[in-house]
Amino acid sequence: MTDGLGLPGLLGAKGLIIGDTYSEDGVRQWLPYETAVEFATIPATTRAVRFGAFVGWPDSFDPLLALAAEDIESVRPMMGLSHQTGGHHCIQQYFTVFPASIMPSMVGPIGEFCRSYYHSFGGSFCIDHESFLKTGDRDLRDYYEKNIAAYEAAIGRLGFSAEHHFRHRVSRFLAEGAYPIDLSRQSLDRLTALPDELWGQLGPYMRVKALRDAASIYIITENSD
Repeated sequence: MTDGLGLPGLLGAKGLIIGDTYSEDGVRQWLPYETAVEFATIPATTRAVRFGAFVGWPDSFDPLLALAAEDIESVRPMMGLSHQTGGHHCIQQYFTVFPASIMPSMVGPIGEFCRSYYHSFGGSFCIDHESFLKTGDRDLRDYYEKNIAAYEAAIGRLGFSAEHHFRHRVSRFLAEGAYPIDLSRQSLDRLTALPDELWGQLGPYMRVKALRDAASIYIITENSD
């Protein structure tokens, strides 16, 4: 069973969803920060690109079914977020998340990170692990592995990791516009303005191993196309 977001299991649990966001205009209201990007038009133009932080799960995982399996009912509502990623590939990704406020000292560094990936690879930055596994193309595999490693190094320079997200459980999919960070109490302390409050809201979810293992922080930013 799916709802309008394409997320399994949510139709029967609308009380746990605080909003279903479909359009880019709808997404923008949840992206409270801005970074200036010089876009390669002729002549070059500067754009104010918005971004925000979220904690939760990708569409490949259904946190509500996992909660139901553990018979946990008292949880803070989440939001269903639909966001276009991948530059000119225009790939719609779906998430079940909590919005999070970014610590003031991290807004600039995170904004610069989003700026560095905006319209990267000529607007074609998209790594689809499943596709290259199916093709068995060694060169493509090496290309993807190199770019995932470069992403991990870039996020590492901000004091975060993404190794667990990519190499152990959630996804090997990476595209412009949605950037995963491994979730831990330490990463929330470093990134978010109200880590105690957010960690408390996550509490019931973190008590379920399947949910704890599949959760990530996501930096969501406007797509270049």
